[in-house]
Amino acid sequence: MALDAFPTRVLLMQEYGCFPLWDRSPSPDRRVGPFDPGNLGLSAALEARLTAWNGLFEQHMGSTFEWPSPEEQLAFLVQGHLLAGEVQAELGISVLVLYPEDDAALSRVPAGAAPVPNSNVVLCHGPALDRARAPHDVTTVTGVQGVMGPLGPGSRFVPRPSIAEQMQRMPDSEFDALTRGADISRHVWKLGQLPTRILLEAQEHGMPLLDRTPLLERPSDRVDAAVLGLPEALVRRLRNWSARWWPEAPRDLRYLVDGHTLAAEVHEAVGSQVTVLFPEADEQRSLPSIEVKVLVDRLRARQPTPPPVPLHPDPSHRL
Repeated sequence: MALDAFPTRVLLMQEYGCFPLWDRSPSPDRRVGPFDPGNLGLSAALEARLTAWNGLFEQHMGSTFEWPSPEEQLAFLVQGHLLAGEVQAELGISVLVLYPEDDAALSRVPAGAAPVPNSNVVLCHGPALDRARAPHDVTTVTGVQGVMGPLGPGSRFVPRPSIAEQMQRMPDSEFDALTRGADISRHVWKLGQLPTRILLEAQEHGMPLLDRTPLLERPSDRVDAAVLGLPEALVRRLRNWSARWWPEAPRDLRYLVDGHTLAAEVHEAVGSQVTVLFPEADEQRSLPSIEVKVLVDRLRARQPTPPPVPLHPDPSHRL
């Protein structure tokens, strides 16, 4: 299959029965499905490693959709970071390789196509170009939403309320039934809480690791190396990498390739229960959703107010 234009954003993502590289170029009508081997002009050896990596996912997960052990899951995740660095090195600076997450939006403002990195890439021309640009692998929504049937004379369009709006308008009885057993503490930061998502990003001062755990009331995004239990040698490499790249603007291909390699080391040190992001595709993914905020605010408002603490001891109380 030939491409209509070379991508500007490529996501490395494992999936059953396909090549694990996906088009995430900023276009509202561009394909979002996986590339075929050969589309991007990658070396045969790298494509073979990518296929084998995806095969490990299929082999380990099977039909249970569970990893056999945390150790095997961690080894797979670490290898993904290293492969992302290899893909980045071959595609060049004009393409951003994302792993393990892409951004949250499926429709984005077109930003043009990246230069083709080598002569192994075939681009469409003529009628084939029109067919390639036709929307596919995505569901296109046409018309208006929130209204049943066509709008006739005198009809008024009433948009469908969002989930957050529905939660706010819901009667207390329905809200109580919906949220029975809900635990507010799962969505609110607590003192001493370990991060579950960290971002590797060069900083002017301190460690180049930022807390991206999506919790309400998180006071800071700074992460201390001691909190994660990182070995001293890795801490030195992190600080050296950050010092090397903080003044650079713009940062070049070596920043991205080295970053993926360093992210693999960090992930190996923190374990499979922590997501290590590099680079950050979309900060919105690391923020609590508006639905979570509405849920917590309304649950707190529904909680009974505790009785006031007396200023003086009760004289009737005896030890």
